[in-house]
Amino acid sequence: RERGTPAASRPCSPATANKTLTAAAADPYLTAPGIAARRVPMAELFAAHDIPVRSREADTPRDSLVAYFGPDRPLKLDAGVELSPFQIAYKTYGTLNADRSNAVLICHALTGDQHVANVHPVTGKPGWWETMVGPGKPIDTERYFIICANVMGACMGSTGPASTNPKTGKPYALTFPVVTVRDMVRAQAMLLDELKIDTLFAVAG
Repeated sequence: RERGTPAASRPCSPATANKTLTAAAADPYLTAPGIAARRVPMAELFAAHDIPVRSREADTPRDSLVAYFGPDRPLKLDAGVELSPFQIAYKTYGTLNADRSNAVLICHALTGDQHVANVHPVTGKPGWWETMVGPGKPIDTERYFIICANVMGACMGSTGPASTNPKTGKPYALTFPVVTVRDMVRAQAMLLDELKIDTLFAVAG
């Protein structure tokens, strides 16, 4: 992948925009502890396409990290199509150790999201699993590096029907392809690869 900056603020073709989209390693919006940032929020994609940014959780989630996967890394769906580009919104808690062996993946319910153990940025409510995740709790953030990704097809930052289709500037809505649980797992695996985590200590949810 090339490194650089998004194209200047002028209309450009999707092909040109996709080639120029990269991430700044120092961008705190994209950085998790112990992980090199190489991810791009959809907001930059919209800017490169000269598409107005929509301030919605589906596109630019608050209080979340975002992993961007460009045209060179499509998500192959059970429906027989490829989703590209796409993004995965996720939260992390704790610190990844030196040998990257203490990662715990938490899976949320289909009606849930990535906000496991923090105040929800939309509802203002406590995280949905604060009884289990946190310092000194069963899934101890002082011992483990916790990752929870918003599943594909959801509406809290991972690409789904409510997300803006960069080709049209409008929500995918009913044009979004059918996503299966297997597709969601493939996306989680791609996120773990992006974070350079080869082995999980545990999976829970």
